[in-house]
Amino acid sequence: MFLPLLKNKIVKNIIIDTNIILRFLLNDIPSQYEIAESMFLQAKKGKLNLIIPQIVIFEVAFMLEKQLKVKKKIQVEKIQTLLSANFLDIQDKTIFSSAIKLYEKFSLSLPDCFLIAKSQITGIPIFTFDKNLAKLSKEL
Repeated sequence: MFLPLLKNKIVKNIIIDTNIILRFLLNDIPSQYEIAESMFLQAKKGKLNLIIPQIVIFEVAFMLEKQLKVKKKIQVEKIQTLLSANFLDIQDKTIFSSAIKLYEKFSLSLPDCFLIAKSQITGIPIFTFDKNLAKLSKEL
């Protein structure tokens, strides 16, 4: 299905979704893992540009935490693995890199940590009714 496109070099830019990343990170469905791994290797060789929209990173974090009950330390490691891959085109990669450090350190959701990181990077303040988010965003 997908592999012939890779072999013929027809596709250069590909937007990948959450399940591709999860299959690669978890290796829980071997046949899908092999396809995902092939895509990542093609990207690492510069033959593909794998584009990962912001929402996909949030979905990966949500699935790891809420659905798969992966411990926070492992969640952070898996997301940092993605963020450290220089061959992946991740939307807002710099903000996510800061956000994941906050997420590891504080008891806030990744989306809240993302907002704090975005606020810090852009210099734009956060307005929220969430007391924990408001407090931490002012402290940092």
